[in-house]
Amino acid sequence: MALFAKDNDETISAWDALPGKLYECLECQTPLRLRRSYLKFPHFYHLSTPFFCRLYSKSEKHLLIQYEIRKEIPQVFIEKAFPTIQRIADVVWEEKKIIFEIQCSFITEEEAKSRVKEYGSLGYVVVWILDDQRFNRKAVSAAEVWMRTQSSYFIDKHFVFYDQLETIQDQKRIQRGGKMPIELSPLPIPAHAPKQLQNRIHNKYYFKNDVLDLALQSQITFLPKPKVRIKEFFNRYFKRPYSSFLDYLLKIDCGR
Repeated sequence: MALFAKDNDETISAWDALPGKLYECLECQTPLRLRRSYLKFPHFYHLSTPFFCRLYSKSEKHLLIQYEIRKEIPQVFIEKAFPTIQRIADVVWEEKKIIFEIQCSFITEEEAKSRVKEYGSLGYVVVWILDDQRFNRKAVSAAEVWMRTQSSYFIDKHFVFYDQLETIQDQKRIQRGGKMPIELSPLPIPAHAPKQLQNRIHNKYYFKNDVLDLALQSQITFLPKPKVRIKEFFNRYFKRPYSSFLDYLLKIDCGR
């Protein structure tokens, strides 16, 4: 489903479209029609099933998140086309040159890096908004591992944008702090940051009340360093069984 479509050479919003009229998808150029029922807001739907079209696969949650961002930042554009790289950005903040990419479904690491690189070639910074009903689980995909080193935040079922302290090892989230609700107010990255957040330094922005912001204000305590997993493995499968076996032999010997 989509919120905008082509009407001849013009882009039209679903709010301004006419029922029954044929429109054209911004991405795959296949026919669309307006639908006003079943959702709280009008949208376009495809007459056929073009699985290769990203707009076709957008969920209701995806569209609602787009509107939540626009509620926070009224001046943003939704579903803006970038013909030179053949992409349509979810939400674009032209003044700050920020693109909010919303992710509610699986994505490969290659595709995530490709979006950042291509939008970057046009001078835009990508900020990832990750639906925590799909992300922020114990098992972490390669793409999520990478996106968490970029500008990325979660959004929950109540549409609260938040950051968190976490430790990820071997694609597993082994530590996770509490939610830190953020404001979509970007701040320029400083020349220094706490050691635990060095991987965020290469980003252009951070956001008010996120992990980096609170760390720079000395308002958070970092998670304790997790136990070394190799040591735990050795203790569990070698040291403890050996000690138990030795105790057993000593008991037999003492009982003689």
